[in-house]
Amino acid sequence: MRVVALLLFTALTCMPAPGLADDGYKQLFQTVSGQISIDDQKAVYRSLDLTYDEKRSTFSSEKQGDSLVFEIEVMDLNHDGTPELFISGGSTGTTDAAGCSVWLFIRTNGKYHQNLGFPATSYTILEESVHHGFPDIQFGGQGFYDTIWRWNGHDYAYVQSVPIEAKEIEEKIRPMLKDHAVDGVPFDPTPE
Repeated sequence: MRVVALLLFTALTCMPAPGLADDGYKQLFQTVSGQISIDDQKAVYRSLDLTYDEKRSTFSSEKQGDSLVFEIEVMDLNHDGTPELFISGGSTGTTDAAGCSVWLFIRTNGKYHQNLGFPATSYTILEESVHHGFPDIQFGGQGFYDTIWRWNGHDYAYVQSVPIEAKEIEEKIRPMLKDHAVDGVPFDPTPE
């Protein structure tokens, strides 16, 4: 009788409560689901600490808040036949001034590991600069400088900051200043 009670208790406490089963990994990976195994999808989803809200069709997390939206890009950076994952998303209230973060997952020793993850609005693969088989990556959206990261044989590490062009700076600040006026005259950041 004790064995049956213990088995019943274990079965009931190990099952997710109704409505708490989170199949959000299916939503996160819906555009690339055939390219990544279900086990890998679940592991990456868990490592991002996300919860999916089916009613609102958005993600949330304790660290990042609610109404998060994500995109995934699958690419083989080092051309070894195993794809790497770029996940970008978040919300403006939770990912610094950039309004978006980028995570890079690389598969090593049989599973995906988060290699990078920080506020950024864009990334560019610098195919002309390859180190230890992986290209450098330039990230934008962190102010008036982009950052370049390089593979050191084990993970990506910061290399340098690169100032962005004046035109790009103007494109960044114009939307922020469009609603500001001085003595009723709209502010125009372009020089005369």
